[in-house]
Amino acid sequence: MKQMTSIIILSFNTLSFTKLCIESIRRHTTKGLYEIIVVDNNSHDGSAEWLEGQADIRLIKNDWNAGFSAGCNQGLAIAEGSELLLLNSDTIATPHWLSNLCKALYSSPSVGAVGCMTNFCINGQQMEGPYQDIDGLEKFTREFNKSDSSKWIRKLLLIGFCFLFKREVYEKIGPLDESFTPGNFEDDDYSLRIWQAGYEILLCKDTYIHHFGNVSFLSGKSHADVEKNAEKYNALIDRHAQIFRNKWTNLGNYKFMEPDELVPSLRSRPVPTFDAVLAAMQRGNHAFRQKKWARALDEYSKVLSMQPENKKAIINAALVARKLGDEETARALAVSGNVEREVFEIGEIVEAV
Repeated sequence: MKQMTSIIILSFNTLSFTKLCIESIRRHTTKGLYEIIVVDNNSHDGSAEWLEGQADIRLIKNDWNAGFSAGCNQGLAIAEGSELLLLNSDTIATPHWLSNLCKALYSSPSVGAVGCMTNFCINGQQMEGPYQDIDGLEKFTREFNKSDSSKWIRKLLLIGFCFLFKREVYEKIGPLDESFTPGNFEDDDYSLRIWQAGYEILLCKDTYIHHFGNVSFLSGKSHADVEKNAEKYNALIDRHAQIFRNKWTNLGNYKFMEPDELVPSLRSRPVPTFDAVLAAMQRGNHAFRQKKWARALDEYSKVLSMQPENKKAIINAALVARKLGDEETARALAVSGNVEREVFEIGEIVEAV
């Protein structure tokens, strides 16, 4: 571990925004006190190529779109910093942004995570800034971003566009829950897990960055594309809301609660677990349907490393081996799990649930 901030950014066809984001970090963050890790989710707009040419960036290149939760977890897994920052690629850093956030983060041992204000958000983190361009943004934030502990408030939830937390928090509660892949509700989930683990969360109303908002999810080449993507986005929110409700039962209208209204009962309930096996099976099946055989095999192998006798994973891994033309491996897997009929006669992948 190094005394610095690991800034983890996901990239998916947002090259122009990613450039702005990274250039703003370089401009407004003290060199040597941070590292930038970018996880590129199989962009096809030249993002990976540009990122490969940046000497100060640690790049993870996926040959599939791993989504937000899984992509962030890849970055977190290699991060070396004493604090970890999940930052959207469509944000613009501003003067003193990170130093302000770190002051709040280390203001007390009880503080586990902090977030900031922006122009495009919900959850009480939105405020309109008096600017029309980047020069105006910098002029505004040069005056606005002055560390002031009287402007730090306890907050039940943080939105994940700029989410800074201590390494000890990550080591205690683990990675993001990949059940929420490709994205949405993972930040609510992580916030509640931080509170449940005994930490507090602060919203720093003395710090402001710009956020364009929902660029990866809602981008489209035409009006029809945008509408179609918006429909998918809304369906995704509905699906992940249900996953969240199943995981965190009987929370009521938690989004509008103050910490003191929910945290005592939150800390008295069992810690919800992240079903890594289920998540890996779901990702494997998704890759299988997309005919991304290597990706699918990698996910099924993860399942088998956790549960060597998982018959669903054995069947699906054997089917992938057949798709890759490796009949010997397929046969060995099928025999090991006593699933020859499922592999060689039925030949259909098994659903994760």
